[in-house]
Amino acid sequence: KTENSGMPQGSILRRGKVNGITAGKFRVGENVEIYARSYSIISCNESTREYCRNVLNFPESALRSLPWPEDTFIKKNTEKMMRETGFGNVNRNRKMHPQKEYMEALLGKPSSMTDLGSFLTNGQKCLCFDMIWDDTQKLYGDVRLYKMNFYLSDDTMEILPVHSKNDGRDQFPKLLKRSKVPKDIHRPEGAKYTWQDLNIGKVLN
Repeated sequence: KTENSGMPQGSILRRGKVNGITAGKFRVGENVEIYARSYSIISCNESTREYCRNVLNFPESALRSLPWPEDTFIKKNTEKMMRETGFGNVNRNRKMHPQKEYMEALLGKPSSMTDLGSFLTNGQKCLCFDMIWDDTQKLYGDVRLYKMNFYLSDDTMEILPVHSKNDGRDQFPKLLKRSKVPKDIHRPEGAKYTWQDLNIGKVLN
């Protein structure tokens, strides 16, 4: 998959037999037509290469990897970003110039780029913790099991209940939706929890 490609991605064909298609059809450098769609084979992994060489007796010419086709749009866009921002692989969709940011703020554009550096560094990173809620001090209270996901990109967290079969509880999807959580519930605008506040044995209120 290619991030931010703007194209539908995922499984194109479910696992199953295709009429007229066998392992011998797949040779590097050749095209394979499956359901009126032609695929060009340009490479394979080492285990596939060994199988084709030893079992299917493919010649080396049918196993030699070919260069990936060049995407001219990505190349031109990378060059453009290098000229405008100095970062070839980061599309910020604007020229990183202080005067431009100042003028946009004067025109009413909110300044929402302050956490961009953290997002670019930790955009795909998430910490997952197992938690319990001990409510046994109340009448009919119980010990409940939860999972907490803490997202490093923006210091937000969500708490999800862990359900078991026939537990007799409503199947609520979330106890807490993804948001920043204040350390003091009486001061919602105060300091928020960060990843440095989380460790095994910690009690969160």
